[in-house]
Amino acid sequence: MDGFNKDSTAEEVAGVLAGNIRGKTSTILQPFRVEEYPNLIRRNITVLITGVSPGGLGAETARVICRHQPGLVILAGRDLTKVGQTQEAIRGESPAVRTGLLELDLGVQADVRKAANELNGYKEEIDCLINNAGIMAVPFRLNPDGIESQFGTNHIGPFLFTNLIMEKLLAAKDGARVVNVSSAGHRRERIRFHDFNFEDGTSYDKWKAYGQSKTANMLFSVALADRLGRLGLRSFSLYPGRIPTNIAQGVTQAELKALG
Repeated sequence: MDGFNKDSTAEEVAGVLAGNIRGKTSTILQPFRVEEYPNLIRRNITVLITGVSPGGLGAETARVICRHQPGLVILAGRDLTKVGQTQEAIRGESPAVRTGLLELDLGVQADVRKAANELNGYKEEIDCLINNAGIMAVPFRLNPDGIESQFGTNHIGPFLFTNLIMEKLLAAKDGARVVNVSSAGHRRERIRFHDFNFEDGTSYDKWKAYGQSKTANMLFSVALADRLGRLGLRSFSLYPGRIPTNIAQGVTQAELKALG
C-alpha cells in the first residue's frame, strides 16, 4: 500500500486488493427495479455505491471492482436509463458478475426514504457504502425540500440515506466502512450554518455552494468515525483528484482553465 500515489490507477489498486474483492457482493446504488431482480436483490449486498452514470467516477469504480469478481454489484442512481448503460458495459467486460439496479434520487428526500426503505427490507447487511453521487457548480435552485440543490444533493441526501440504513451498516460482521467522496472544493467555503441557502442577501456563488457541500462531506465523515467508531464503523473522506468527468458538464471550458 505504501507504493500508491497520485498516479496510481484504479486497476493497480484493485489488483493489490483483489483478495478483498473476489467473491464479495458489491452494491453500486443506481436505479433498479426489484421486480426485475427478485432473487438477485435478496442476496448479500456488501458494497453500495451511489452515482454510477457513464463517464463518472462511480461507473469506473464499478467497472474495476467487477474485474475482480465480486459476488454482486447493485448500481444505484437517479436515471435508470444511464445506469443501465453502465450495467451493460460491465456485462460486456465482466459477464460473470451479477448486477442489479436501484433507483435513488439524492436530491429529493421522499425518494431517499423510499430507496432506504426498500433496502432495509433486505435481510443482508452492508459492508461498504460509497457515497459518490453529486452535482457541481450548478445555477441556483431550491430542491423540492426547499434546500439549495448542491447542499441538498451532495450532503443532505447522502447524510439522510446513510442514517436511514445505519442498522444495515452496523450489522456488518467485520465492521462496515462509509466512504464520502469530497473534493478540494471544500477550500472555497466553510458550511454556512447561518445561511446555507444563500438567503441573507448574499449573491449566490455556485462554487461557494459547492464548497460548503464538500466541507459537509468531510465533517460528516469525521462525525461518523467519532460517534460510531466504537461500534466498528469506519468512516473516510475521499478526494479523488482533479479528474474531468460528467459532473463538470455545466462548467465552461474557461471556468475549467481558471480552476487549473
